[in-house]
Amino acid sequence: GSDEAAPTAKAPSGSDEAAPTAFGGYGKDAVSTYVGEYTGYRRSFDTSDHIIASYLEVSWNGDAGALGFTENQRNRSDSGKAYEYHFGGDVLIPPNLGVLHFVVRSEDGRVRLISTSMPREEQGTLYMKGFILTLNELRDIGYYPVTSPIFFAKQGGESALQTGVIGRDDERFTWADEILGDIERKFLPYRN
Repeated sequence: GSDEAAPTAKAPSGSDEAAPTAFGGYGKDAVSTYVGEYTGYRRSFDTSDHIIASYLEVSWNGDAGALGFTENQRNRSDSGKAYEYHFGGDVLIPPNLGVLHFVVRSEDGRVRLISTSMPREEQGTLYMKGFILTLNELRDIGYYPVTSPIFFAKQGGESALQTGVIGRDDERFTWADEILGDIERKFLPYRN
């Protein structure tokens, strides 16, 4: 390997810092509105009538010179067993594509990827919508790849952050299910 630093793209005028080109070369000022706390919603990989709500924080990682993220989940299985997951990684924004990639890369080759649209405001809330690709585990099979539609809603004002398993009896279920269904209809290939 080379000891040379990754080349960086020039920051837009008025900005003093840009991410390395491996992250997309985006300017720090240009992505400052993406920094903050979000609640993420995705379908459960194991139970069809559950949605998982997680906490996502996007921040500027001074060491990497780019956006980074942390995500935390608290899930409970039907048997009552509690699970906690903590992820952290890089935010890649390829130029001129209009997508963000939230990437967790482990040293042993495992990858967890969330690809979303650029943040867009809808009715006063900033949303990012897309898909997650990760691994799940079944006792008799082992690990296997799974996908789900996912969206992040930026927290703000007096919004309470509530994470965990959302069942059909939760007041947020119908709202989140409709958004996830809309993502599926728009972005999944047609299926009979």
